[in-house]
Amino acid sequence: MYNETFIKLWEGTIYNHVWRDDYVAWKIFEYLLISAYRGKPQGTTVKTTQQIVDVCFGASGKNGTIFKAIKRLEKYEMVKTKSTNRNTEFKIVNWHKYQGNGSLGKNEVKTKSKPSKTLIRIKNKELRNNTYSEAELLKVINQTLKREFRVLPRGCKKTLDLFTLQEIEIALTNLAADAWHGPKIKQLKLDYLLRPTTIDKFRLKEAVQVGESSHQKLNMETGKMEEVHV
Repeated sequence: MYNETFIKLWEGTIYNHVWRDDYVAWKIFEYLLISAYRGKPQGTTVKTTQQIVDVCFGASGKNGTIFKAIKRLEKYEMVKTKSTNRNTEFKIVNWHKYQGNGSLGKNEVKTKSKPSKTLIRIKNKELRNNTYSEAELLKVINQTLKREFRVLPRGCKKTLDLFTLQEIEIALTNLAADAWHGPKIKQLKLDYLLRPTTIDKFRLKEAVQVGESSHQKLNMETGKMEEVHV
């Protein structure tokens, strides 16, 4: 039953600030997106806060945290909600435009052929926020790992597209503090250090900072990484 249907996930998702910076809200949105496929009408789903907690976060989830994340999704105009005493109906904004069977109405065709100026401004702003020079990246790498690299490897473009400078710095810091990688940090090649899989693995990994009494943890309230002093 669960493998009979699928949803579309657009390539432009990697530029969405919620996907990039708000882990909690995005995970809830994905769950609602998947659930809305079988909704009546399609594109809607009825859930309780406790159901979302149990499915998305298990024992680590809290109702208050989930409620705040849902409010952020409403603020970002990704979902609309209608609540009762027992549950909440969630409506995915633009569901039929992005998850439909390809038959678009006149207005949607016009929107597809000529994006609105507002959407263009938002996308350009998000792209600028993820833009940095090679010199800036090399400086972060060398300062974080105490190395002296001068040139970036040819295959690192995908990493630059997928991750912010801050995420790369967090990942490299956690990698340097890792029990296996730490002792070998002076021998590891830059193309390995900047692989998308390496950065993605260590950017959310809790690790004690070398020479400091602090570590990075995922804040479930905001969906962002924060430094915690111990």
